[in-house]
Amino acid sequence: RTLEQLVDIPAYDSALEAGIRNAGLAGHIYVAAAGNLGQNADTYKLYPGSYTLDNVVTVAALESTNRLATWSNYGQSVEIAAPGSSIYSTLPGGRYGYMSGTSMASPVVAGAAEEARAGLGAGGVGGGVVAAQEGALGEDGEVGGELEGEAWGLKVKTKESEARA
Repeated sequence: RTLEQLVDIPAYDSALEAGIRNAGLAGHIYVAAAGNLGQNADTYKLYPGSYTLDNVVTVAALESTNRLATWSNYGQSVEIAAPGSSIYSTLPGGRYGYMSGTSMASPVVAGAAEEARAGLGAGGVGGGVVAAQEGALGEDGEVGGELEGEAWGLKVKTKESEARA
């Protein structure tokens, strides 16, 4: 019941917005990457993360230091941040490697939302996922809404965690 969008679209699309709104009416959460331009998402709109719908959760990326990544979009319209730097992921051709981006952070939030919905993690679902993580991301790089992996029982493999193992 959690949908995820990893592609940012610079143009508003009323049909996409209507589809996401209808999904929300059916109880679906829509997790969207905030974008990787280091811009304020409140003024530099990328969709679907910029739709002002209750079921859209827009995700920024954290560095391994739990600070907002310099390349991650931010702003009051970005509800939450999650690990998104040097994430071990699938690559084309059946390979694996490290990637960074808000598209790497979004699956962490989507997974946490589903765990919360199933009663497996902390917090609530939909708006509740972010309600448990008060605040928004400011221009100074401070993270007020952060998905802390340990609190949710998440294991995200990064270059830093691999070096510690």
